[in-house]
Amino acid sequence: MAAVAAAPFAAASPSVVYTVAFAASGAGTATPVATTPPVTPAPPTLLVGVAASSGGTIRGAGSAITISGSTTVTFTFDRAVTNITFTLSGINAVLNSGAKGFQDEVALTPAPTRATLSNGATGAGTTASPYTVTAEGVNGTVAVTLAGPIRSFSLKLSSARGSATPSIDLLNMRFNAAV
Repeated sequence: MAAVAAAPFAAASPSVVYTVAFAASGAGTATPVATTPPVTPAPPTLLVGVAASSGGTIRGAGSAITISGSTTVTFTFDRAVTNITFTLSGINAVLNSGAKGFQDEVALTPAPTRATLSNGATGAGTTASPYTVTAEGVNGTVAVTLAGPIRSFSLKLSSARGSATPSIDLLNMRFNAAV
């Protein structure tokens, strides 16, 4: 009987929304958004690890991180998180410049739960169907949701053509974590 009575209390454990600020090195610090009513004790700050494979660079500045080069970037959280949201911006292409051209491609693992594509972006965000653009002069954007719970996800950035360095921005990362 005691186990049954404890279950509703455990299910009521609050989930707090966190926003991520990225340091110049790319590492992220997630701080809780104010809750109503306030959670007591105050939710802890969480760390978001960010690491790029060889061939890529990451540069953070507040709510944005710039990813450059053909690379895989892995984001790792202190604990399992849910409802991760962020925007990918700057998905571009220069299609008619031969070897100096490029066509950004972005694939996420695990695959996005939901995505809203705009400004010419296409694809499903998977290895088989990466986010890309098919026209020059557009700044493809994708608002991404990963439902979770997950402790990490990877973003693979590459170019479908040419030798120019691909580059995109990841903006406004938020997620929920139980406290």
